[in-house]
Amino acid sequence: MRSGGQQGTTPLLRKNDLLLAGALVLLSLGMLFLSAVRAGNRQEETWIRILRDGEEIGVWPLSADAVFTVPASADREVVEGRIAGGLSDVNTVVIENGTCRVSEADCPDRICVERGRISVSGETIVCLPHRLVIEVIGAERAGVDDVSN
Repeated sequence: MRSGGQQGTTPLLRKNDLLLAGALVLLSLGMLFLSAVRAGNRQEETWIRILRDGEEIGVWPLSADAVFTVPASADREVVEGRIAGGLSDVNTVVIENGTCRVSEADCPDRICVERGRISVSGETIVCLPHRLVIEVIGAERAGVDDVSN
C-alpha cells in the first residue's frame, strides 16, 4: 500500500504556466492600449461646405478661424469684405474654435442664427429664404486625402 496520498499525479498548472499566461495577458492589454492611443490621435479633420441654390460655393476647414459674409445671390459676390450692391440678403458665417455658426442674417425667420454652433460631421445649418446650406463634412467627403493634409 501506498502512504502519503496521491504520489503519481502532477498539478494541472505549474508555476511557469501561470507566469506565461500572465505575460500574455499583459502583452494583450498593452497592445490594446497602444491601438486606442493611436486611434485617438488620428482624428478626422472636419470641414464646412457651403451650398447656395444647391451649388457648392466653398469648403473651409473647421480648424482655421474665419468670418465671412455670404450673399444669397450668386451675382452679388464679396468684394474686399463688402457685398457689391449693399448689405441685404446676406448671412455672416463664423468659424471659430472648431465650430461654425451663422452670427447674423437678414432673413425674416432667422432660424439659421438660432440653430447655433455645428461641429460634428453631418450637422447642418439651413437658411431657406436665402437658399443656403452649411454642412459639416469629413475629409473624405471634402475631397482631401492624407497626402494633401
